[in-house]
Amino acid sequence: TTRGPLNLCVTALGELPAGSALRRDRAKAGDDLWVSGQPGLAALGLAQLLGKTTLPDTLAQRCILALQKPQPRVELGLALRQDGLAHAAIDVSDGLLADLKHIAERSQLAAEIFSTQLPYLPTGADPVLARHCQIAGGDDYELAFAASPEKRTALAALAARLDLPLWRIGHLRLATAGSEGQIALLDENGQSIPLTDIGFDHFAQNTQ
Repeated sequence: TTRGPLNLCVTALGELPAGSALRRDRAKAGDDLWVSGQPGLAALGLAQLLGKTTLPDTLAQRCILALQKPQPRVELGLALRQDGLAHAAIDVSDGLLADLKHIAERSQLAAEIFSTQLPYLPTGADPVLARHCQIAGGDDYELAFAASPEKRTALAALAARLDLPLWRIGHLRLATAGSEGQIALLDENGQSIPLTDIGFDHFAQNTQ
């Protein structure tokens, strides 16, 4: 559901073994937070199409393709579930930080993301815009997930097998009273970076 004058929805139904779904509410304090691929490309593609930036031709084509034909991470999702590698997962549709916040909220934890561990930014894009697209852009449909630190070696092997980068970008911690779902982006000194936008809000008054 979303706010707006027109809403077209497609509902897809599937099956999986009972009790095995990767949900948002089963992350644990101390879990690593991971994301696949290179989030932010789709939002850069949209910025290019809207005339908000001018990307080099090759990068522009790559970003527009990511926007118009996103690649679902089906193999990754199946492996995370079947091999018991993740406690919780979500696809990045509203923005990386916004969707990680959903995991933190539902699991009643707080999240810390390290800016120095985020995926590299694409060469040729304005770095400020590229970083904003990466953390708040959405529409990439990469997978973000929470996993025990004990799974790091297995996840590195999975990344190599799938030929898909998996980035360990932060962790979850216990939340103090009233701070469940809090998400912080930390700089190289561990200081919080002010955030004005973490992603798409389906019910914001300014939603177009």
